[in-house]
Amino acid sequence: MANLSNFRKIDFSAMLRETLTSFFSINKAGAATWGYKFCAACLAVLIQPFKDFDAYRQKMWLIANCKWQIGQLTYVLNRLYDPALNRIIIAQAVTTPQFLNAFPYDGTMWAGSFDDAPIVFLQTFGSQAAKTVVTFVVPAELDLDDLTATVALVAMDGIPYKIVTV
Repeated sequence: MANLSNFRKIDFSAMLRETLTSFFSINKAGAATWGYKFCAACLAVLIQPFKDFDAYRQKMWLIANCKWQIGQLTYVLNRLYDPALNRIIIAQAVTTPQFLNAFPYDGTMWAGSFDDAPIVFLQTFGSQAAKTVVTFVVPAELDLDDLTATVALVAMDGIPYKIVTV
């Protein structure tokens, strides 16, 4: 994962001084000119929206470069939502249903060898013999809406996941 310090930083005051040059920025007494003050006042309202956009851009860059790998996704989620304590944990487990034949009708498929009695019955409406569920264990005080949106951006189709708060 690349370092976010590689992003370019924009210093509005230095950029304004370079644009106006020293001749129009500083008078003979060493103070800022009225033209520089006026341009600085016009740019002052743009500084905070640009900082917000820059934070959003860095967050989206991290999400876009994150892959559906447990270690990398844990690092990104902890860095974005819990950087001080790193309490977000991702666990992956395979769940196998114990009784697929508990329905009141016969199954249409069964798993077993040719001469054996059927051991496991599979129903027709999408029951599976085993599936993998990815569980995100997240502290309850975090912003769950934003975290859910981030996981949905990174998530791969077909892999079920759930977010559990503690």
